[in-house]
Amino acid sequence: MDILGKGKYGCLGDFEWKDIPELSIITGLNGSGKTQFLRVLHQSIANRERGVSHVEEPKSNIRDTNNKIEIVLNDVPYKTEEILYWTSLGALRNSITFGSTDFHMFAEKLLQYTTEPKTENRNQTIAGVKYNSEAIIVKLERITGKSRDELTLKDIHDNFNSDILVSDNTFTNFELAVIFYNYHFNLKKAEIENASQEEIEKLGPPPWDTLNFIFDILKLPYKANNPSDINILDATHHGTTFNLHLVEKNTGAIIDFNELSSGENMLMSLAFLQYKSDEYKSFPKLMILDEPDAHLHPSMTSQFFDVVYKILVQKHKVKVIMTTHDPNTVALAPTDLPGCQIFEMTKQPTEIKPIASKSKMIALLTDGLTIVTPATKYIFVEDEDDVTFYTEVYNVLISEEQLDKSIPLVFVPASNRKADTPGGKDAVKTWTDRFVRFSDVIQGLIDKDSGATPSDGVHVLSRYSIENYLVDPIVIYGALINHPSKKPEIPGIDLGVAEEHKIKELEENDLQTIADTIINNCKDKVTNYLEGAVKGKNPSYDTAQVDAAVQELYTLETVEFINGKKLKYPKWLIESRGKSLKVAFNDSINAPRTITYGPLIMSLKRTGMVPKDLKELLEGIQKSWQTD
Repeated sequence: MDILGKGKYGCLGDFEWKDIPELSIITGLNGSGKTQFLRVLHQSIANRERGVSHVEEPKSNIRDTNNKIEIVLNDVPYKTEEILYWTSLGALRNSITFGSTDFHMFAEKLLQYTTEPKTENRNQTIAGVKYNSEAIIVKLERITGKSRDELTLKDIHDNFNSDILVSDNTFTNFELAVIFYNYHFNLKKAEIENASQEEIEKLGPPPWDTLNFIFDILKLPYKANNPSDINILDATHHGTTFNLHLVEKNTGAIIDFNELSSGENMLMSLAFLQYKSDEYKSFPKLMILDEPDAHLHPSMTSQFFDVVYKILVQKHKVKVIMTTHDPNTVALAPTDLPGCQIFEMTKQPTEIKPIASKSKMIALLTDGLTIVTPATKYIFVEDEDDVTFYTEVYNVLISEEQLDKSIPLVFVPASNRKADTPGGKDAVKTWTDRFVRFSDVIQGLIDKDSGATPSDGVHVLSRYSIENYLVDPIVIYGALINHPSKKPEIPGIDLGVAEEHKIKELEENDLQTIADTIINNCKDKVTNYLEGAVKGKNPSYDTAQVDAAVQELYTLETVEFINGKKLKYPKWLIESRGKSLKVAFNDSINAPRTITYGPLIMSLKRTGMVPKDLKELLEGIQKSWQTD
């Protein structure tokens, strides 16, 4: 199955998606066009039946557009009636009551429609639910073999227990109430008329037993009640009704359908579809589900996939295309099973491509979110900039599976800018000491600066400060890559705008060339700063001593990154004051809006070039809690 699009629809542009598997899970950031894609897919199949090959973007009060997208469907054999769009699933109604009065009124109105097929009679209501009379008459003609002119009230009564109320794509608790009622009516009628065992067996097992068995499979804590305790034959004359509801298995409490959680409601709808399939041998061939997990509690996600994969895909051979932006769904998707694959959807350009790994996709979906669990640990850091820096580094390390994700780390600023509360390493130590009795969940992390050392519950950065990681020449190059006029030309390296992610894939010698180029381009400004710093620290030094001290700072040290690449950096990049180095780099490159915290942190995130010492630092912090 292939889908190709050319044109524009909302945020969708040209795209192609080939070899679509049996269970396709499309994820991606909000606004990437997932819902629009499903809408286009569904509409394009309907349009194809009318000989139309494109889908037009609907006009609105805020957008008047002639946008349209041409769609090519290869190996997509489905008809509109064979497709179930998630929004087509009928919502579960509140308390459902059905009885003989509803039954007789429905039959009489239906028979009236056969002789007076007026537009106003086309739709009729039974127990508060609208049905299409024409569709039901067509089904009765097929079941009885009679024309509509020949149908009688008896024909309607006798066949009311069939699927005449069941539409192609929906099935709700109302249909169940009708089916339960009529099964019990026909069973009691057969018993009174001394029907043979063979005739009784033709009725099949009680439908509530079948439904409750499905509830058990889905691990739903409910069972459906049934009308077996109602004097059903008397009801046909005196109006006794059957009220369908749920019963909680453990407590016996009566539960109305409107009391179900959104997640239970969704699973219940799928249970009804499964019942419909078993009873009526009718199931869609393609299901398009737009974020069906939106209201699912994480504990229900596994149950959801039990239904979708084991029942829909495997048992009924239904192709399922669904969207999600829930990291729990991505994590629990059964991609180890055949025919299940997760895709990421992006825009500009529109692409639907297999994800590189679950962990990376989860990190993208949870970007900016703090997921708190009983295992979460809190780390005081010096300032809000430190919070941003460490959080992004932590996210990269988690996405690259470099840290233990079972021990989440949350970084907390020791300062409060709004309250004008100063931060710094002293504030971190003060807060950490104040919470010393909570050392099993709270610790501190400070810059090395001019010689800070670790103490109880307080860890120390390997470099002078976080700025020393942000002025890493590879990070600076990644920030400049989106500003061609500022990016240095390096022979043999051709990376364009938004290609920061390709930097880590370069060979080690190419990375070293980038680093050397950035450093050499900034050498004069950096050297001037270093000379001033040495003089300030050692006022008695003469020129020769200052030059010797600066030369010592140009001694090369090996820096290893989490991808195993090793580069040679001058010692000053590790040990000198990072904020001053950032000024020197900025003065040299003349990119005041690029060599700043935001773009540099974003570059570190997108390049993924995190030094190994940062990984070892956070890993050591995690392990310190494991050994406490």
